Amino acid sequence: VFKLNAALNAALKTNEIKDAFDRLGVLPSATSPAEFNDIQKREFDMWRDIVTKTNMKKLDD
Repeated sequence: VFKLNAALNAALKTNEIKDAFDRLGVLPSATSPAEFNDIQKREFDMWRDIVTKTNMKKLDD
């Protein structure tokens, strides 16, 4: 989590990433490792519930 958080925060400071988010109308924000971990857990839990409730199946490769 710490390495990924540091890499994402560094990327958010680059002009290339800033410009890409601007084109998409997105306003990103840097987070602490703990905040990033909480966000990832919430996202994982949300998508796990969606997959379970909709009975999604794995697509064949």
